[in-house]
Amino acid sequence: MQTVLLIDSPGIAVRRARARDRALSRLRARHLDAALIAGEEPDSGLAIALRAQRLIGRTERRRIAAGLHALVAVAYAPGPTGAMRAPVSRRAVLECAPALEDLADRIGEPGPVSARGVALAGRLLSSGAGPVHGRSEAARARAFAAAVDGARVALTTHDLTHHRREPPCSTSWPSH
Repeated sequence: MQTVLLIDSPGIAVRRARARDRALSRLRARHLDAALIAGEEPDSGLAIALRAQRLIGRTERRRIAAGLHALVAVAYAPGPTGAMRAPVSRRAVLECAPALEDLADRIGEPGPVSARGVALAGRLLSSGAGPVHGRSEAARARAFAAAVDGARVALTTHDLTHHRREPPCSTSWPSH
């Protein structure tokens, strides 16, 4: 049985997570990731705390890092980008390739990361309706760059006043 510390307004609560709790957390992963991305605190409830622990764990981080590297590799490869579940905007990925590789490397490295940042990075891979898959090519590239930059910033766990400024993906898009 896993023990989780939850912080609420009166203080700290200790909850024991059962197999059922862990299973529910896995089943609700997309919903819980959306809550983390929206800014909900990882220690605000048992399900979200379990999901956050899974996101920052070695296995999930390696899976997401490998997926981000694969996304870049598919974009560089000649021919259709059908190796991914949904067609990929080659332009959007290639313009962000250095930032995307940096994001993948940072997620895959040991050390602290925020669950929100890992959830944002995972969304780049899992959302067929996300910025790498829809809209016009230029709009897709801009939206994807913003999503990659957002994940890179959110991945940092220390005080944002001491945050190193990440260079953006690209600023070479025509405005439409």
